Amino acid sequence: MKRGPYTITSTQDVYANPWIRIHEDKIVRPNGKDGIYGIVEYSGGVTTVAINDKHEVYLVKEYHYAVDENGITLPGGGIDKNESPLDAAKRELREESGVVAKNWIELGTAQPLPMIVNNTEYLFLATGAEIQVNHEEEFILLTVSFDEAFEMVINGKIKHAASCIAILKAKEYVSKE
Repeated sequence: MKRGPYTITSTQDVYANPWIRIHEDKIVRPNGKDGIYGIVEYSGGVTTVAINDKHEVYLVKEYHYAVDENGITLPGGGIDKNESPLDAAKRELREESGVVAKNWIELGTAQPLPMIVNNTEYLFLATGAEIQVNHEEEFILLTVSFDEAFEMVINGKIKHAASCIAILKAKEYVSKE
């Protein structure tokens, strides 16, 4: 079977759980040499820049197990089966921050690690946002000006790729207001 310029000679599942599947493809490269690719399959995700009427952004701080550090991100998470990206974004925003928003704009998609992870992250800008319910307790809610959130991307305080991309894309909309 062909995949781009590569020929797959075999595929083997290495690991699976309800959220990810890892498989290894044995391949023949375009130059004729044998090789392997390990691929992590992860269902789609969402990330939302939620802005209130004061031009403040809602961020969440939480412990990121894989990199063993506390990190600051935009609210977001996985898309449940039979759920649209927009519905997932609204749910994740409410769960992680307690925020709901009036207006939603699609900011496009991102593929944070396309060399090894098959995953599409859907990015949104939500305006008219306000805290309406309690958020899940493992998250610490931070409210900062949009300019401060943008600076946190530039100076590396926000490292989460989808959060960085979404804030950079949202800047185009925010600067026009």
